Amino acid sequence: MGLLRGPTEGSGDEVRSPQATACDPNALAANTYCTEVRGNSAADLGGGIFFQGESTGSIARTAFIANTAATGSALELYDATVSLQNSMVRDNVASGVNKSTIHVYNEGGAGPTSTFDAQHNTIVNNSQYGIFYANTTGGTFDNNVVWGNTFLGFVTGGGLTTTATCNDTQTSVLTGAGNISSDPLFITTARGDYHLKPGSPALDACAAGSSPDLDAISRPRGVQYDMGALELWCASGVTDVNGSGKTDIVDVERVAGDFLDAGYLPQHDINCDGVVDLGDIMLVAAAWTP
Repeated sequence: MGLLRGPTEGSGDEVRSPQATACDPNALAANTYCTEVRGNSAADLGGGIFFQGESTGSIARTAFIANTAATGSALELYDATVSLQNSMVRDNVASGVNKSTIHVYNEGGAGPTSTFDAQHNTIVNNSQYGIFYANTTGGTFDNNVVWGNTFLGFVTGGGLTTTATCNDTQTSVLTGAGNISSDPLFITTARGDYHLKPGSPALDACAAGSSPDLDAISRPRGVQYDMGALELWCASGVTDVNGSGKTDIVDVERVAGDFLDAGYLPQHDINCDGVVDLGDIMLVAAAWTP
């Protein structure tokens, strides 16, 4: 697992961080991820990663967990251009001015500004603001879930996103197509918290997106892309688990073979209760036509 110890800092055109190693997300314990920025701290800015001095960066499939700083507890941009995709930002704590988890800042005037583009991220359970776009900063903000942060709204400050589409943000709906403010109906699965439950308004909500998700699951699994970092974990009633075009004895055997196995394949959890058990076997057996 690539665990970034830091904070990691970028300056000029270079960003330095340890090299992540290849891993299988399904072999990890719940609530751990192949690339993490976890448990770091800064007295002032950028508890997790700090980009400054016209630096650029692209971050994907990374979990920012339990980092602390006065502001920008997970991520600080200071005259920088950064994108974040298919990532989890949770349980970070900001204590000082602006009190933000992701702080997008520029000095103002005629100098450089900061641009932050976010797609398919889950920003949840952070202290204070999820994102603070300051001054004239901006970017694109698409397919994200921002929920359960201390300050429940999406952003504060003077900055405005250039576009915002297909987001679920608590207490207020962003201007743009497909934006909502509805309980995303999180569920805890064998992989951990903040997966989407069947029936979530964030499922199949977005016409465009990026793949794979944080757990290396290909998107979309439904007719469209799900909001947030994690595509629907379970099979949600699909009994043809091997994709043969029909439900038969092979499907029954495959689901039965994962009975109470913590490492089960997600497509074998037919009723989406977080475990492969008798209920799933019965659903497949009932759909089998010998």
